[in-house]
Amino acid sequence: MLGKSMKILEVDKRSLMLSSSLTVAVAVNGSRKSKCALKWALERFSDEGKVMFKLLHVRARIPTVPTPMGNYIPISQVRDDVAAAYKKEMEWKTSKRLLPHKQLCSEKKV
Repeated sequence: MLGKSMKILEVDKRSLMLSSSLTVAVAVNGSRKSKCALKWALERFSDEGKVMFKLLHVRARIPTVPTPMGNYIPISQVRDDVAAAYKKEMEWKTSKRLLPHKQLCSEKKV
C-alpha cells in the first residue's frame, strides 16, 4: 500500500548534491545473494566516472508485535511505547543486516 505510510528512513546528503550521469540502484535484503549482486554492480560500474549508487531496501509495515508467550498482538492494541520500542528494534536489526552492504560501498568510495 503506497501513500501516507511511506517514508524515507535514510538519505545520504552527498547523493543529493551530486549531478551524476549514471545512477545504479541495487535492491538488497541482507542476503548473501544481494551482497553478490552489489559486488557485481560495484565492479561493473564504479570505475565509469561519476556514478551514484543507491541501496534499496523495502521493509513491510509492522502489523503485529510478539509477546513473551510467543503470540502476536495487533500493533494497534499495544501501548505506544511498546510499539515504538519494537519498531526501533526492527530498524536496528535491519541496519545491522545491511551493514556489510554499506561497508562494500564505503570500500569502493561510492
